Amino acid sequence: MPPSPFLAQILDASASGYAVLATERLMLRRPEVAHRFAPHPRLAWKENLTGRLYDLSDAIQQGRPSLFIDQVLWGKIAFAARGVPLGDLRESLVALREVLTDELPEAERAKPLQIIQMSLDALEAAPDEAPSALSVDTPHGRLAAKYVLALLEGDRRAASAMVLDAVDANRVSLHDAYLSVLVPAQQELGRMWHMNEISVAEEHFVTATSKMIMSQLLARAPKSPANGRTVIASAVEGDTHDVGLRVASDFLDIDGWRVIYLGNNMPATDLVQAVSDFRADLLALSATLPSQRRNVAKAIRMLRERPEIARVPVLVGGRAFCNDETAWKDAGADAIACDAHDAVRVARSLVGLSAPVL
Repeated sequence: MPPSPFLAQILDASASGYAVLATERLMLRRPEVAHRFAPHPRLAWKENLTGRLYDLSDAIQQGRPSLFIDQVLWGKIAFAARGVPLGDLRESLVALREVLTDELPEAERAKPLQIIQMSLDALEAAPDEAPSALSVDTPHGRLAAKYVLALLEGDRRAASAMVLDAVDANRVSLHDAYLSVLVPAQQELGRMWHMNEISVAEEHFVTATSKMIMSQLLARAPKSPANGRTVIASAVEGDTHDVGLRVASDFLDIDGWRVIYLGNNMPATDLVQAVSDFRADLLALSATLPSQRRNVAKAIRMLRERPEIARVPVLVGGRAFCNDETAWKDAGADAIACDAHDAVRVARSLVGLSAPVL
């Protein structure tokens, strides 16, 4: 399917209004939906369908229907885990299709309607569960599983000791503690939340503990001599997930970079100003959801508009990019990295440093 930038712009500009119309159709067709999504069913569905339209815009912008279909199927897993009938999701897509049929110019309807139909066709056969991110067949996997269990029991001291003691006793390397224990543990927590097996509070508790342990691991790590380079690292506005970015930032710190770690949900204006204020040599941006790629592109555009920092290279990562081979180029980035080791290697190449010794 060839890309259609003009149609994508129409969907972006009209997403909120189309979502309202589709929500009203859904409520009329399935009044019981209001009880399942109380106390604010219209607001909940407006937000859901606005996100769907942004996903549809991305799929059309890049000519890749799978970008929309995959998000719909991911939504099916979340709905099934929370006891929401599949019919609610199906009817919401039908309502969206009807609104687009009525509202879009006739010459622009075919592609979005085709993509929505493809997602409807894929719904029935798609799985209702997400696979686990942990394997207890390896020592690192078993340690990660024990770590998650200790935290779900509310014992962060025991969980921390498991990881830090293993590093101190050389049973686990420092890099493996990050990449083979803490990162898979966080991925498993994300899966469990999506499957409605844990609450937001539990997920936040585990994430806060993992970040606390990362601080202690970083303090234990031997650091390379300063390489004279500064990197600004941040998750873009709207993205509250930054554990993967934190790991990459710590690895860059160990490699000798001055790391200005800004965390998550960073407005583009402040992000770009930080690049200028700290005289950064590199900007590292992370995004989790496909819909957040537009915020990455916005930040990069704003960076390029500032003459004093316009030539600063941009490295991107996160699930929004690493599940899509070309999205980083479309956002205007200079390179992509999908794990912490790769982030160090690519970052060094972008600023003219030799390959790292890991």
